[in-house]
Amino acid sequence: MNTVTKTENEKECVSECDFLCEKRLLKTNPALHRLYRSSVFAMDMLLSGYKNIFPFFTDHTFEHSEQVINYCNIIAGKEIVPFLNSDEIYILLMGAALHDVGMGISEDDFHCFCSDIPGLAAYRERFPGELTAEYTRAFHQEFSAQFIKKYSGVFEIPSEEHIHCIAQVARGHRNADLLDRDGFPEAYPLPNGNTVNLAYLAALVKFADELDVTADRNLFFDYTVVNREWSAKQTMCFKCHGAIKSLCVRDDAVVLMYDTQEPEVEEEILRTYGKVENTFGEYITVLEKRTSFPKKLSQLKLEKVRQL
Repeated sequence: MNTVTKTENEKECVSECDFLCEKRLLKTNPALHRLYRSSVFAMDMLLSGYKNIFPFFTDHTFEHSEQVINYCNIIAGKEIVPFLNSDEIYILLMGAALHDVGMGISEDDFHCFCSDIPGLAAYRERFPGELTAEYTRAFHQEFSAQFIKKYSGVFEIPSEEHIHCIAQVARGHRNADLLDRDGFPEAYPLPNGNTVNLAYLAALVKFADELDVTADRNLFFDYTVVNREWSAKQTMCFKCHGAIKSLCVRDDAVVLMYDTQEPEVEEEILRTYGKVENTFGEYITVLEKRTSFPKKLSQLKLEKVRQL
């Protein structure tokens, strides 16, 4: 691998994608943009609820959701975003923002949703001694979908069809078959005549989420907690997060850049990179098989970068 520094062109690429979906939604459908923006405060509060269940886990607040949206803007870019109608952009923003809301559900909602979570009953029988938090984490994408359906009125989501789409995008970010044309159709109909490519939106959020899970995240609740002993595995995980510094799009490649002088951390980054490659491959498969959008990206790269 080559050691590189970030170029001005790469900085410009990120800059031109800043708030790309948000700007396009404001231009094409101000009413939907207002609905999204009016939901942000509630989403910020709700997403902070994960700290009550996972106080020592990596960041799942709205800051993480904002980063996922940022990566969606970068990945889709000016090449694909114009192909999305205003409803698709609204659903993408809402689904990306709420994809992890299931991590912070209340005890009452946990029991309310349990019967509607596929596979949870069998999982609890297989692992009967686990805490509620562990069941929540294992199926948080399903809890997110149920939460969105129950509390859709809080966000003033405009129709039952929009609710379904947002829930599916949230559900699709983990353990979902995005090639399933029943669960993730290419043209899900909305009451206003627009259609939604659920397969692509879910694949985009899934890849963006994987990038932020891998990249540098807010570790305050993890690595700097006083008077807590961390396992070697946890410590290595946090070091890996800290070593991966940034993401850029260069030509047709997504480039993850890292900086570490520790060989064991570099080995862990390479293992983690393998997971990102798998998710990237799934995104490309959906893009090629389930859309007619231009193929903006064809490569995923990992490069060592000097932090100046």
